Amino acid sequence: MVVDYSKRWQHQHLVAIESAYRSSPYYDYYADRITALYEREWHSLVELNLATLDFVCRALRIELPHIVEQYVVATENDIDLRDKKRGSTFVAEPYIQVFADRLPFTPNLSIIDLLMCEGPEAINILRCSRL
Repeated sequence: MVVDYSKRWQHQHLVAIESAYRSSPYYDYYADRITALYEREWHSLVELNLATLDFVCRALRIELPHIVEQYVVATENDIDLRDKKRGSTFVAEPYIQVFADRLPFTPNLSIIDLLMCEGPEAINILRCSRL
């Protein structure tokens, strides 16, 4: 799928991220790398998604999973997370979010939220969470 640049979606995303996370503990640590993702013109959505996945894996210090460019049929032992009708079974370990002084913890918000709030400890929060 080709990325549409007829609207300023990149600018809007960056402004939203800055607005939400400027006061977070790790904003300055990750801001340049996130900005770099949005400043580049991507040829396809897949290319942008792979670069974003690479950023997230590097930030979490985990290995980038093997990417398959064709459909793979799930086996009995696989956890199939595609069925949205049953809802998410992921239970997030709580952490201190940006507006914790005014709002209760919001689980499953985003990986950006977790990285901005917990930085290098984000991987430990994920390890304590349950599927």
